[in-house]
Amino acid sequence: MAMMEMKIVITRLIERFTIRVTSEQTHDDMLMTDHFALIPKGGKCEIVFELAK
Repeated sequence: MAMMEMKIVITRLIERFTIRVTSEQTHDDMLMTDHFALIPKGGKCEIVFELAK
């Protein structure tokens, strides 16, 4: 049930917002590192949500 709710929330966010990256990131920056929680190798993933027009 929780997985379905997450899919619905993500779909609604994508419908309502324009999503863009704030800075240049390479493929190497976004490779996942092996931690308890997956994080990008570059240490950050900066994105901006703007209301869709």
